[in-house]
Amino acid sequence: MQAPEITYKILTDNANLIAVVGDRITPMEIAQTSVFPAICFRQISEPQNNTKSGHSKTNYARVQIDIVAKTYTEAASIAKLVRFAMLTITAPVIVNGSMVLGVELLDQIPFTDSTESEEGTFRIMQDYSICFNVDMAIQDYYLLLESGNFLLLENGYKIIL
Repeated sequence: MQAPEITYKILTDNANLIAVVGDRITPMEIAQTSVFPAICFRQISEPQNNTKSGHSKTNYARVQIDIVAKTYTEAASIAKLVRFAMLTITAPVIVNGSMVLGVELLDQIPFTDSTESEEGTFRIMQDYSICFNVDMAIQDYYLLLESGNFLLLENGYKIIL
């Protein structure tokens, strides 16, 4: 389970985001005693990608990030910081031992919480897809490239089209 670690590292490495939420970036859920604003994240899925030559070394995980604040304006402002942090990583990059090949925002949904424990808070949910490799040594990583008349596959083989 690498996607939550990648997400945590990307978020906590962003100085602008830390300046606003401090250390209130947590996995799975926000503690009921937490001060707002706060952020939590969770992995939604990581389907296995089987290929004709075996299990793919490239993983695609869906990660949900929840931004919770006392006002909608504050939640929206922090959501922009989260989006900036997640989408401006320079891929490919190694994050916590995984080669991150790309991050994509899939969806963003704002709503107010009406539960008794979080009454009067605003939540923005962001859904991301993280593409990464974890199953091989760093020197063995290859990106899927298109360059004119050939493709360079993950295993380094060149296919002439």
